[in-house]
Amino acid sequence: MSALHYTVRGIAMNTTYQFVPGGICPVCGKLHTSAVKETYIKAGAIDDLPALVKKYGATRAFVIADVNTYPIGGERIVKVLEAAGIPTAKHVFPDRRLEPDERAVGSLFMHFDAKCDIIIAFGSGVINDLSKLLAALTNRTYIIVASAAYMDGYASGNSSVVRDGVKVTLNSKSPDVIMGDTDVLKAAPAHMAKAGLGDMLAKYVSVCEWRISHLINGEYYCEDVAAYTRGVREACVAAAPGVATRDADAIATVFKGLVDAGMAMDYAGCSRPGGGGEHYFSHLWDMRGLEFGTH
Repeated sequence: MSALHYTVRGIAMNTTYQFVPGGICPVCGKLHTSAVKETYIKAGAIDDLPALVKKYGATRAFVIADVNTYPIGGERIVKVLEAAGIPTAKHVFPDRRLEPDERAVGSLFMHFDAKCDIIIAFGSGVINDLSKLLAALTNRTYIIVASAAYMDGYASGNSSVVRDGVKVTLNSKSPDVIMGDTDVLKAAPAHMAKAGLGDMLAKYVSVCEWRISHLINGEYYCEDVAAYTRGVREACVAAAPGVATRDADAIATVFKGLVDAGMAMDYAGCSRPGGGGEHYFSHLWDMRGLEFGTH
């Protein structure tokens, strides 16, 4: 497929994403912003990591993965960087089923090499949430290389973690760069891309719930952000047949939609565009799984 490489901060890498010239939304009066600098989606994207590292002025990379993702992408990232003369340090979580709890957070911080000036994670939900916390608290540039197109939290400036057995959301840091290597994404287990499509279908509910809460409770609502979310959702729905056959273009469309939906939450300043009541069920099931071993 052709490369899809685009910036998301507006003209000339400005500090804000602008729906309209001037930046102030004429619908809601808010300045819609995202801290994500770039989304980079193409076949073989991992091979471009050395150029990105140098672009952001970094000289030594800390690579994060787990025992599942390291063999399918993390190891390649280390080799590509070191072949380009960029030294690395790494932490590979040994857990087959990694939970973003206090132990995982502590392990990551205790293994961090302070000589590294950029963090590169290879994974998806849990790896990204943990890495965003590390990047926020160490003030490092952060690149997430997605291992699958299956959730919309890549762009979020928050981390979903387990604290004292309860799922909570903590402020962290949006990635500076979100990378999707379509060679990797299409090779991920089929159920993951289908889950990503399901996450996008949930936007039918979330946007409606947001609008209803605005009408009934007076909650902040922006029709521009809602329309933006609907647009990326419909692009993903149109790509659904290709997801079933692992078509690279279709999976890239879903991945881009998931990233854009996450950014819509940044633009709105809340999770309403991307998540509704279904997320409460998900969090409850996660907590029950931890307590009763039902996963």
